Amino acid sequence: MAVAANAAAYEIAHGGGATAAQSTTSNSPSTSGYGGDAFGLSVSTLFPRTSEPVIYFDSGQLAASGGETDALPTTVKTSAVSAEGLLSTSTGSNGKAEGQSGLASLDLLHGTPAEVTATFVMSSATATCSGVSGNSEITNLKAGGQSVDVTGAPDQVVTVPGVLKLTINEQTSTSTSIRVNALHLQTPLGEDIIASEAYSSISCPSSQPSSSHDFVSGGGWLSNGGTSGVFGFVAGYRQDLTSLGGSLVFVDPGTGMKVVATTVTSYSGNGNSRSFAGAAMVNGGPGYSYKVKVFDGGTTGAGHASFTIQLSNGYNASGTLGGGTIEVHR
Repeated sequence: MAVAANAAAYEIAHGGGATAAQSTTSNSPSTSGYGGDAFGLSVSTLFPRTSEPVIYFDSGQLAASGGETDALPTTVKTSAVSAEGLLSTSTGSNGKAEGQSGLASLDLLHGTPAEVTATFVMSSATATCSGVSGNSEITNLKAGGQSVDVTGAPDQVVTVPGVLKLTINEQTSTSTSIRVNALHLQTPLGEDIIASEAYSSISCPSSQPSSSHDFVSGGGWLSNGGTSGVFGFVAGYRQDLTSLGGSLVFVDPGTGMKVVATTVTSYSGNGNSRSFAGAAMVNGGPGYSYKVKVFDGGTTGAGHASFTIQLSNGYNASGTLGGGTIEVHR
C-alpha cells in the first residue's frame, strides 16, 4: 500500500532521565491480548544505593488490544551509567507482538574495575501464534577493560572472577512470550544493570483482528568504513491512517552533532521504502528541518537496510546499516 500525506505538526516533548512513554492503540481491540514493554536501562547500584531498580527510557506497557507505544529519545547520564537512548518501542497487531530497544555510547559503572562499554546495543523480541524469537546486537563491547567477542548465541556469559559477570543476549521464553536483554551486568557487591530489554507476548484466539496503520521504526548505525552515525526513530501512522506522529534522534560520533526531531509533518512511501520529514533541533538549537529516507531490508544485521538523513544546514549522511534494524509496519 502506498501512503503519502502532510499533516499538522506533531509536537514532541523532550526531557532527561526516566522518560514518559507515548502510546497509541489499535482500532480493533481484542480480548485475547498482546503484551510488551521495552526499556533502555534498569539500574540497581550501591553508590548511589537504590532499593528498587531505576528504569530509564521505558516504552511503557503495550495495551492488550495492541497498537504501539514508545519512549521519546533521551540522554541518560548518572554517576553509574550513561547512554544515548535511540529506540524503545513495543507493537502489537495482525497476530504479532514486537519489542525493540537500542542504545548508543553505552558506559556502565564508569571508572570501576567492572566497567562495561559498547558503541551500540540493541535487543529485539517477537511473539506470534507460531512461536517466539529474539536477538541482540552489540558493537565494540568491552568488559573490565578487555574486548569481548560477541558470538550472537543466547546467554553468552563473560566473567572476571571477583569483579563481574556479564550475560550477553540473555533470553527467557515460553511458547507465547520472550524477554531479551542485550546485556546483563552483575557484580559481587550486588550491583545489577540491564541494558536494552525487549519483551513481547501474545495470547492467540481462533482469529486475530486486523488494524489499519502504516509506520516505520528502526535503530542502528551506519557503516561507511567506520561508524558514521547512530540513530533511532518511529514515524508514521501508528494508530490509524489519519494520525501522523513520531520521533527521531541521530548522532554523528565524528563531529558530536546530535539531531532531535521536534515534529513529523510528512510521511510517504511504498513497498519497503519510507520517507518522513519535519522540524528538528541540532545540538539543542531550534530552526532546522530534516528529511529521512529508509529501506527495510527484511532482516536484522549489517548490509540489509539503509538510512539517509538530510538537514537544512547542508549536512547529510547515508549508508547501509552496520548493525541494527529498520522495519515497516503495515
